[in-house]
Amino acid sequence: MLIIYFVLSRVFLFLCSFIAQKTVPYLGFFPYKELLVEYNLPSWISALANFDGIHYLLIAKQGYSQWEQAFFPLYPLLIKIVSFIIPNYLVTALLISNICFAIGVFIFHTYLKMISVETSRRDVS
Repeated sequence: MLIIYFVLSRVFLFLCSFIAQKTVPYLGFFPYKELLVEYNLPSWISALANFDGIHYLLIAKQGYSQWEQAFFPLYPLLIKIVSFIIPNYLVTALLISNICFAIGVFIFHTYLKMISVETSRRDVS
């Protein structure tokens, strides 16, 4: 059941992005917006890399520059490593993000089950 919820959340996210790209006027007031074109993906997918996303992609490709020290290195490092298998950095980043989200949902679900069992035992005794 958990997998179904995960898939539904991702479908909902991509559907919202698709509808927003068709209905909301795009202003593109963020730095490096022209760099998203090189990934050759539909705009409703590349829109998920707006703002900070493009900085992570640039760090993964080129390393840190003058104004990017605020971004932690683990995510760009994972993008760089996985990009040897999947050369499109944006697809790689989306894949890593979704895998990490799935792992986080599983851990949170396990934690909630553990708390629920402890709460049930405490309430019964």
